Amino acid sequence: MPLTLVITGLLALLVTFAQAANAGTDHPRHHIALNFTLDKALVHGTSRLTIPAGMALHLNCGHLRLTGLILEEEGRTPRIPQVSAFNTLVIDEAAGVQVLTLSWQLQTAPQGADRNLIRTDGITLTGSWHPQTDRDVLFSLEANLPRDFSARTESDTLQLVPTATGRRVTTSFSQPLRNLNFVAGPYEVHSRQAGEVTIATYFFPEDAHLAAEYLDATAELILRFEELIGPFPYPKYAVVANRLPTGYALPTFTLLGQAVLRLPFIKDTSLGHEIVHSWFGNAVRVSESGGNWSEGLTTYLADHSFAADVDRDLLYRKNLLIRAQAYLREDNTIPLKDFRHGGEGETMDRARRAVGYDKAAMVMRMLNQHIGEEKFIAGVRDFYQRMQGLRADWYDLEASFSRVSGHDLRPFFRQWLERTDIPGMTIEEVYIDQRGGRTQLSFTLVQDTAEPYLLTIPVRVITLSGEQAIPLTTNTARASMTIELDSLPIRLVVDDQYDLFRRLDPAELPPTWSQFLGARTRNVVAPPEHLLPIYQPLLDVLDHMGCRILVAEAIDPGELADGSWLFAGDSAARQSLFARPSPMGIGLRLDVRHSPLNPDEVMVLVDSTSARETAQTAHKLRHYGAFSRLQFLDGDNTEQHTATTTKGIIVPLVDKPLGVPDQARTDFDQIIDDLVRSQVVYLGEQHTDYTDHFLQLQIIQALKARDIPLVIGLEMFPRSSQQALDDFIHGKIDETGFIRSSRYFEVWGYDYRLYRDIFLYARAKRIPLVGLNLDKGITNRVFTDGSTANLTYEQRAQIPRERDLDIEGYRQRLAAVYQGHPTAENAGFSGFLQAQALWDEAMAESVARTLERYPGHQMVVLAGNGHVGKDSGIPPRVERRVPGIVQRVVTSAGDPLPRTGQVDYLLYPRPITLQPAARVGVVLIEDELDGPGRVRVKQVSTQGLAEEAGLQPEDRILALDDQPMLDITAFRISLLDRKPGEEVQLRIMRQDKEMLLTVELSAVPSAQPQGHPR
Repeated sequence: MPLTLVITGLLALLVTFAQAANAGTDHPRHHIALNFTLDKALVHGTSRLTIPAGMALHLNCGHLRLTGLILEEEGRTPRIPQVSAFNTLVIDEAAGVQVLTLSWQLQTAPQGADRNLIRTDGITLTGSWHPQTDRDVLFSLEANLPRDFSARTESDTLQLVPTATGRRVTTSFSQPLRNLNFVAGPYEVHSRQAGEVTIATYFFPEDAHLAAEYLDATAELILRFEELIGPFPYPKYAVVANRLPTGYALPTFTLLGQAVLRLPFIKDTSLGHEIVHSWFGNAVRVSESGGNWSEGLTTYLADHSFAADVDRDLLYRKNLLIRAQAYLREDNTIPLKDFRHGGEGETMDRARRAVGYDKAAMVMRMLNQHIGEEKFIAGVRDFYQRMQGLRADWYDLEASFSRVSGHDLRPFFRQWLERTDIPGMTIEEVYIDQRGGRTQLSFTLVQDTAEPYLLTIPVRVITLSGEQAIPLTTNTARASMTIELDSLPIRLVVDDQYDLFRRLDPAELPPTWSQFLGARTRNVVAPPEHLLPIYQPLLDVLDHMGCRILVAEAIDPGELADGSWLFAGDSAARQSLFARPSPMGIGLRLDVRHSPLNPDEVMVLVDSTSARETAQTAHKLRHYGAFSRLQFLDGDNTEQHTATTTKGIIVPLVDKPLGVPDQARTDFDQIIDDLVRSQVVYLGEQHTDYTDHFLQLQIIQALKARDIPLVIGLEMFPRSSQQALDDFIHGKIDETGFIRSSRYFEVWGYDYRLYRDIFLYARAKRIPLVGLNLDKGITNRVFTDGSTANLTYEQRAQIPRERDLDIEGYRQRLAAVYQGHPTAENAGFSGFLQAQALWDEAMAESVARTLERYPGHQMVVLAGNGHVGKDSGIPPRVERRVPGIVQRVVTSAGDPLPRTGQVDYLLYPRPITLQPAARVGVVLIEDELDGPGRVRVKQVSTQGLAEEAGLQPEDRILALDDQPMLDITAFRISLLDRKPGEEVQLRIMRQDKEMLLTVELSAVPSAQPQGHPR
């Protein structure tokens, strides 16, 4: 319809110009008249804007369809303003009052769009549904509604009167606003008084039973925060249900999604947050410059205080830090002073909310701690009293707190408002001295930001007699501190109450779903094709989030160390890190782990039993970022858990020793009685300690004496040595042939005599020996490369398909071991971890296979103490393969002692020393030669007698006491039964000349085998 044709109709709707001119001159006035065609999702609107003299006005009509407009000014002919191609118009200032009248239409999608919904069961207009002005205006409204509808909008007055066709609502509001919100529907309205405030609920009939508890909660919350802040800013307040899932805190009412208000915890959490916004965000509005302070202040006053009500405020603050660390990175963060609003959905929205809600709430916490609770509350009240009805920024907030505290808080606010980095800290240079009967503890606290923050850091020292709290104030990169203590310190604890906005120490940071959502690189491994339909709904959501979707077969194992990963269903790539998933019932399970290959990233394991379960859950997952483990059934969350971590930055100082009551000692025979009842007995060892090996022999013989069929599993040998083990036990080869065929000195290398008695006893009693391990070439390759990608096809065929790198405590234990390993020629800790996991999983797989091969036998496993721990060594990996198996672990009480709970029996054998091995005192190498002369002296030790006997580098050893020395193995075997002090004859070749030398054997210490995994 041409605009000129509707002028007459518009004029009929106008009040006289004189009436409009009397409306006031401080703010424009915007009167909106609405008529709805509900079955067509259509609203017809008329906007009448009264613009004071000397004021220009910009309007944005967005997606509205304008059907007419006219501009009037006293003494001038009415005209039609020009509308731009972007549906905007500008009304220039004029000497007199101007009145602009527009008629327009808006049609919404059936399920709602752009925060607007028009349906026969309810109306929500919270998006750009009316002409938007560039300045605050005073709104009034009238709307014609169905007979059973009630309505709510921002208003001081609201009247609902019957008409011939339904009801008419008329409202007005004395507070200027930029936008108006309007909701209506077949509400049941309930109301009561809360002090001086009339409160009400507008709930749909199906939720009307919730009205009483919401009224009670609203009254309690208003009275609570009136006492804290000051009188409630509005005479009326309502809680209103929304057919759309969105919710907002608005002047005089809060809007809650219908599904949300049904949640039982909303009254204790979100409702209070929205009510506090009545004071901060609505009565005191956010300045258009200077940043949005209201979300952080409201979060701290409401959400944080509710957590404190149930003694969960510490956990609440820690979760704020976890979220900030998950979502904030150098490439997506903003200064707090630049935060305007958050949002839902994508990563950038989460990052903004982590700044404006989480960081800002922590700034309020730090301010409270800095100036004290009493002055903090006084500052909140001062701010409200000064700024009510006005727009405020962060610097207005700063002014109030500075005034009431008597401190210049500009340095505090500047660093937290203007900087984007998050301070992190470590404790270094810890020293403990005893002086004059007292203990002196010294340490250095290091900030790792480019520019240090001014921080007051809570520090506690736990001692044998109690604890001592010392706040450390510093603005330097390195702050040293010395503390006098009455007794020895057990541990140093930094910020265990989470009063600082800081980066969490790795030991404090649990793996959470939010860390995947906020990761810079998010990779998703799709399941095999036959499982793809089950996980497709989740893959669609992840693809929309911008994740990289990959096929498991196309993944190079080396890629898994880069970025965060989600495994949808089972796959070979997943099994190589976390083994086969544990059984689950019906539903969907999401399990977040620290990446075993990169501690700064996470890996997420998702298992679902049907496409239906996945579809019902996929779109809900973004709301559960705080958790490490989630379980859903029919789309409902049935389990949520966050992994346990340390509280605060903890530095262990003086360990408390463990002890065992003397009466708890158990007789050896009783121990054997118990071991008999287990299917596998692990006998731990320190490889070079003969006492451990003698104890192993004792236990093996004691078990054999009970007529138990035994089989012995050996860490010392790889599976490729199995034929030699079998031949030795069955008498097909002698001991020399066994040493040579099994390649003992290549695959292990420790003094053979340490194990000799065990091997010979097994041969005498026909006890099978089983090599449990992989060839060292495989683990060395993985250690060097950091992945299995470069293994040959034959090597890959040998490694276990299922490998769990994430057993609790495994990474931490190996990290301590790794500190003693050089890193110049390997892939770092990631490669070490993978090599160790291959070592442990291969042995566990071999144990399981051996139990199948020898049914009815008890298996005794000889392995290093680091491999037999019950929490993360071989036993839990065997349990995974053989559920319900009975296993026992025995070690000697050597140094270091195993961690509590790692063994079943800790034995105290009498120390036994093996006579030192006889050594010539040379380092030998083998050349690629056939026949005598292959063994060449590389180096002569100064600790032996070889040099005195005349041996020189480059001499070739042809024979020892007339026994040909065809290789180094032969040389070692020939010395097994020799003793230090004996003499041997060496026939050597030096520069094509044979010589015979007599060498006295010595007890030169032997070096530890190279490349031996612990």
